Amino acid sequence: MKDLSKLDLQVWGDAEAFERQNRLKSQFWTLFSNLGNEYPHEKVRGIHSGAKGAKLSQGNNLVGLPYQVLDIGRDFDPDSGLNVRLLNWFSRGVYLLVYLGKFKSPSSGSALLDLGFILSQVSDPFDYPGMFEQDQNPKKDLSSSFTDKKITVYYKPLEIQDTMEPYQRYLSSELKKVVDIL
Repeated sequence: MKDLSKLDLQVWGDAEAFERQNRLKSQFWTLFSNLGNEYPHEKVRGIHSGAKGAKLSQGNNLVGLPYQVLDIGRDFDPDSGLNVRLLNWFSRGVYLLVYLGKFKSPSSGSALLDLGFILSQVSDPFDYPGMFEQDQNPKKDLSSSFTDKKITVYYKPLEIQDTMEPYQRYLSSELKKVVDIL
């Protein structure tokens, strides 16, 4: 365990590390913003009538690490909700998540599994550490998956690429595959 009585001045004084991290956060923000612009409010409402559009957000402490989120839909109603989330969790991964209300889950769930998504087994739809560290075997029997949950979550780890334009095309393609089945 780290000695919390001492300040880590070596980290504090490493301006280059902070500048690199901020530059990378800015690049991902631009990337997610461009992807969000592909889904204007009218288009999102065409996918789901209760949608509230697309929204970008970010923070610095998801289990101690920075993160950025692009939400498309933003309806977390446990019965009829729909949200598609792109999560960039620094040093942990980039994930595509689909939140479905219980009346949407059975019909879309099988199609998501066919696309390589994993049905989350955790009860909290925002428990990312628990979700991403769970058994990685996709669940095929969906019949009992929706009874105890307020909202059902499917997720898919996405690859990381180091060149902006091809990576944006890849992420856009992954988002489109999901939107096309919803």
